[in-house]
Amino acid sequence: MMGSESGRAVAAMVSLQLLFSALQVFIKLALNDGMDARVLVAYRFMFAATFLCPIAFLRERKKRPPLTMKVVLQLFLCGLFGLS
Repeated sequence: MMGSESGRAVAAMVSLQLLFSALQVFIKLALNDGMDARVLVAYRFMFAATFLCPIAFLRERKKRPPLTMKVVLQLFLCGLFGLS
């Protein structure tokens, strides 16, 4: 059993490394073709948010704390001062 699980973990790590390597090649091609780096970063963030926000919402919807005025104020202050 343990060998199968560790084999899956290794396969996942190798797959992710190959994916990140391919991503770097495509980024290099896009930048060499004249795409602005800021636009590329904006596209990456929008693409990631499009896929990650629904997943986060579905996984965490029963675990969220109630949205009180104190929480809203804390979120506002964190956003105002750039804290994460």
